[in-house]
Amino acid sequence: MRSFTISPWSMGLITGAGILFAVGYIGATGYLVLRDGIIRTSTEKQAQLQLRYEDRIANLRAQIDRLTSRSVIDRRTLEEKVDGLVLRQRELDERHARVSVLLAKAADSGITLSLADNLPRRKPGELELPGTPGTREASDGIGGTSEPIELDAEIGLRGSTFLPDKEAALSLDEESDTLFSSITSSLERMNDETYSALDIIAVSASRDIRKIERTASDLGLDLASIPEDGQNSGLGGPFVGIEGDAFHQRLDRAEAALEKLESLKSAAQAVPLRAPISDAKVTSSFGPRLDPFVRRMAMHTGIDFRASRGTKVKAPASGKVTFAGRNGGYGLMVEIEHTNGIVSRYAHLRRIIVKNGEQLEVGEVIGLVGSTGRSTGPHLHYELRVNGKAINPRRFLNAGYQLADVI
Repeated sequence: MRSFTISPWSMGLITGAGILFAVGYIGATGYLVLRDGIIRTSTEKQAQLQLRYEDRIANLRAQIDRLTSRSVIDRRTLEEKVDGLVLRQRELDERHARVSVLLAKAADSGITLSLADNLPRRKPGELELPGTPGTREASDGIGGTSEPIELDAEIGLRGSTFLPDKEAALSLDEESDTLFSSITSSLERMNDETYSALDIIAVSASRDIRKIERTASDLGLDLASIPEDGQNSGLGGPFVGIEGDAFHQRLDRAEAALEKLESLKSAAQAVPLRAPISDAKVTSSFGPRLDPFVRRMAMHTGIDFRASRGTKVKAPASGKVTFAGRNGGYGLMVEIEHTNGIVSRYAHLRRIIVKNGEQLEVGEVIGLVGSTGRSTGPHLHYELRVNGKAINPRRFLNAGYQLADVI
């Protein structure tokens, strides 16, 4: 028998190697047995994880698509709002230009509005002009503290409402609705101010028209039949209608009222409604009086104005000089033919400045006060005749005082 001696270290190494071999063998055997199940479980976990990621990605893509679609719709809606406001602003600018011309024409006609006026903003068909049933009767003049027609500079006819440009508007955030609401409100106020201005022009012109027509009717005159200078030429052409809305109806009515007012005022310029001498005292009225020479009752066919020698005598209305010279007891006299058969005479002049056949305008100097002819001292004998019959000039002077603020 042979014996071997093994050291503890060797024995430990051999034992450890055996244990490792056994563990490896058993592990390899178990892996081979369980490999398919482990692989299957790992594959299933990976598949589930992949499905979760794919679902999450799909949800994110859906959310992105919804946000993109909503952004496109919001952008398109915003563009439509901006385009609508731009078109509205352009329309109001065009209306502003037309109404501004009408306002300037109304100011030239002397139409003013009262700060106390508060016209109802009705539809054109509902606005009642003076003289129609249900309308509050107004005074002949335009009362209150007056000023030329001039609307608010920020939202009225003299100004335009601010609109942002399109690119700036498209970059607005959630405050865009508030901004659009504010701009729309400003545009509506501007439109309302335009309507109010047109209504005021129409009503004011109608008041003046009624006043002129009523005064002329009291004098037995029809100013509408008096042709204006240069306005007797023919007019015509085919009628082409236009689509009318509230603005155009108001504009047409205001223009028609102003046109009629200007026509009446122009016709009134040919009627002697003013005094030939301003602020002169009447010393002898129209009618029977005691003759200063023969001391007997006689008919005084005019009125006498007290004035110093050399005072200028002005034409009270437009007309044509039909006589300029000496005429018996009238002394140096000027006779002017006006419209509707009205003739005015200016007697006892010291000097005649106009010539026979000369066409005169209102306010032109025709002569100087004197005491020629059958006169007791320097004064102006002013006489009016209609169709050859002497009438009281006081009626025309009183009518002129009533229409002083109109014509």
